[in-house]
Amino acid sequence: MKKERIFIPLFLLILLFLSFTPCFISGTNVKYRVVIKVIDLDGSPVAHLNITAVLPNGTIVQSKETNSSGYVIFELVKGNYTFNALWHNLTVGSISSNVTKDSLFILNCDLVNVSFNVTNLLGEPLSGIIVEIYNSSQLDFPLEITETNKTGLTPQKLLLNGTSYVFRAFLNSIEIANKSHYLSSSSIILLTVNFAHLNVSVTDERGIGLPNINVRILWTWTNRTKHVRVEEKSVLTNSKGNAEFLNIPVNVPYQIELIREGVRFAKINFTDLKAILKNGWITLNVTCPYTKLYLQVSDSEGYPVDNAHVEIYSLTNGVLIGEDAANSSGWTSFTLLPGRYKAYVHAYCEVLQKNVTLGKLFLNLTGGLRIETVKSLGYNVTLTVHVIDRFGKPLPNVEIEISYYDMYVTSMRTKGDGTAEIHGLVKGNYIVSVLISGKLVEVKSIYLNGSREVTVKLERYIAIGNYPLEALQAINLLLTILIAVSFFIIMVFRKFNVLRHIREKLITPRS
Repeated sequence: MKKERIFIPLFLLILLFLSFTPCFISGTNVKYRVVIKVIDLDGSPVAHLNITAVLPNGTIVQSKETNSSGYVIFELVKGNYTFNALWHNLTVGSISSNVTKDSLFILNCDLVNVSFNVTNLLGEPLSGIIVEIYNSSQLDFPLEITETNKTGLTPQKLLLNGTSYVFRAFLNSIEIANKSHYLSSSSIILLTVNFAHLNVSVTDERGIGLPNINVRILWTWTNRTKHVRVEEKSVLTNSKGNAEFLNIPVNVPYQIELIREGVRFAKINFTDLKAILKNGWITLNVTCPYTKLYLQVSDSEGYPVDNAHVEIYSLTNGVLIGEDAANSSGWTSFTLLPGRYKAYVHAYCEVLQKNVTLGKLFLNLTGGLRIETVKSLGYNVTLTVHVIDRFGKPLPNVEIEISYYDMYVTSMRTKGDGTAEIHGLVKGNYIVSVLISGKLVEVKSIYLNGSREVTVKLERYIAIGNYPLEALQAINLLLTILIAVSFFIIMVFRKFNVLRHIREKLITPRS
């Protein structure tokens, strides 16, 4: 019992000794826990920085990265070590120590925090801008790349203090800003991009703003691979005639086009927009010219139609824009904005006693003076009907009825040359009916698109004097006449013979 009592305290003493002794008594290598906290020049922890533990002979025994709190933990055996902080393979901080126990070291790095504020010429933030950071002595590859948020700011980036840098801003692989800077402390670096707002004001010749004008701008710039890129934006003017384009580059060539209802009426080229830039705004005032349209209406013979009525409609939405009645010379006039139009020409036909369409005209107006003629080949046309018999001789005194589609127009009679004529018709389908003694003998359907003569040949009729007769009637009449003439000749001949016989008797003496 006595030995056991002595053994138990001894065993506890051994365990206690071992708990405070980080090695085996035999001299085996002991690993110590070395904690390093890495901070920048502002005293803030540096995360994700590579830290190496190096022996005096230059051998790297361990390499680790700091965590989000700036700490890194090494397990090292007793010895002299140099702990190096590496930033892009450059030593930015170093501390040497003889490790003999678990230790905590503070490693100061020559790093500062930098963020970027990217704005336009008005000082307004630009989002989605890529910022690349280059060492001024090594411009082939960026050290860091970051991007602006909606406030125009980028996240902070750690950079080596006391160094010259080049900062380049890109939008869609196109460089829009470039700045050289010597870094001496943590800072927010302002990058101003040559972007401004463009306001295009469109008015008519009276100074009234024009809505719904399509303003299209095109510009060209070169990307980082030296390829030329064409950008295009289109905006419709508002109720006051203004179209705004936000954040467009200033120092590139531009082509600005103004289009109304599909017709371009202005095209302006700029080598850049700096000349009209003021306080971050580019202002362009454009006057939309009117077109003075003169339109003359003539008939099929080229004579003016003084009772014509012209209506102008927008081809885009079909709205009636204006109307005018022709003067005695057939002229109408309109004052119109640029656009695409359709002109309808109407007139009253006295013969048909109805309004008819003389024609239509499509117009693309861009400004200035415009003179157009609508020649209606189907208005005031003349229809001549020539009626002949089976032998080609004219048939006079034949009744002709004219119908326009299913509407009766007029009736007339052929003259001595077999013709009947009506003037003042319009183009369309007509029915020509030929009547003799009230009897319908021929019907012909025709289409008039201009003045024309129609020949109607009556195979069953023959012209006898000034009257048309059916061939059978004419033959019977001719036979009757022949019989009558023959009878008359026979009677005359017989009478002549009787008279001669009597005369011979009177002259001859009796024996």
